[in-house]
Amino acid sequence: MKLIFSRKGIDDAYGRGASPIFPNGEMISIPIPVRGKEKGSLYKDISFRHLNYQQLIRQLDLPIKRKICHFDPDLNPIYFKRHLNWSPCLGHHGAAAKHLLNNHVSAGDVFLFFGSFKQLELRKYKQFGFRSDSEKRHVIFGYLRIGQILDLKNSLDKQEAMRLGYEAHPHLLNDYPKTNILFVAEHSNQSAGLFNFHTDLVLTKENATKSIWELPLFFKDVHITRHENVNRVSIQDQKTILKTVGIGQDFVVEENKETTKWVNQLIEKHSRSSKRY
Repeated sequence: MKLIFSRKGIDDAYGRGASPIFPNGEMISIPIPVRGKEKGSLYKDISFRHLNYQQLIRQLDLPIKRKICHFDPDLNPIYFKRHLNWSPCLGHHGAAAKHLLNNHVSAGDVFLFFGSFKQLELRKYKQFGFRSDSEKRHVIFGYLRIGQILDLKNSLDKQEAMRLGYEAHPHLLNDYPKTNILFVAEHSNQSAGLFNFHTDLVLTKENATKSIWELPLFFKDVHITRHENVNRVSIQDQKTILKTVGIGQDFVVEENKETTKWVNQLIEKHSRSSKRY
């Protein structure tokens, strides 16, 4: 099993700001706004408990001007009314898709989705706001075990995606000119889901900028794409310190028994899995 660290949601470059960690530990990744004439979902049509995302953006004073977003990955059925065949999924296109295919990402591999997050507090009138003492950190918020990979440039695969109820997914709504693929979760327990916040899921080293990660020691011996420069890796206090690159959505970690065990433990301990209707 290969592990893919996959960067998602708003950050300093796209949408600006950070996604929220609620006081009860629930996390949601606020998707980036669409670019140009790209089609997507309205922030106001995505619901989280008693709030929609547009309301939440307004409460948190996030500088997102566009009303349409690129909602991907799609990991939880509660956000929209779903097709009976729906399963969690993730789309990729262009150079990002090529990077995954060139590194032989396939069925059985696992995405761990991370993004920029800050902790919230509950204020007057049941309004949320970011805590003043909370720094932006890279935090793992969800996962997806790959079941099948659909090539949306192939008419049969695109028909299959439509049959599965993905017609409103941004990678079906938009005819991306280059490689366009859809990763569909495998049909099993804990095939995909969101995490409740825990320090185990924080990638950023304490008191460091968010791009400096602290990982278990065994990561020093595994190959991580985009991080071939040995100067990016060091050892401190029996931890691997990784200076992550600022470009690239995905970092593919080679197959390794210890990384597989680590991923499975995170899912087992911290997942609130996605259930089909």
